[in-house]
Formats: sequence, structure tokens, C-alpha cells
Amino acid sequence: AAGVEGQIKVFALTSDGGGDMVVTVANAAWGGSNQITLADIGDACTLLYVNSKWVCIGNNGCVFS
Repeated sequence: AAGVEGQIKVFALTSDGGGDMVVTVANAAWGGSNQITLADIGDACTLLYVNSKWVCIGNNGCVFS
């Protein structure tokens, strides 16, 4: 969902049941399909809501599309 200016969200894959964790982000600054894919344990990212968009400010192994 849309956030509030300055809001931070962290996504992390802590267990893997065999599939990927796919997060669809509203108002993503990177465009595309607005998705983040976490495939392996330890994949994580931090998003910051700024200027009405979610931007990535930290990434460890996630794929943005």
C-alpha cells in the first residue's frame, strides 16, 4: 500500500519452503511490475517512502522488476 512520508519497511526471507517470496509494491519508484522477489534465506531489502514513492535504500539479494 501507499505509505507515509519517511516510513520504512523491511522485507526479509527467514525460511524457505521451496518457493520464492514475491512482494508487489504500490507506488514503487523502480516501475516495471512493482515486484520484489526474495528467493533465498537471507535475502532482504529496506524501502523508504519518499515523494509518494517507495525507494530501495538497502538490498541483499533481492530482484526488483
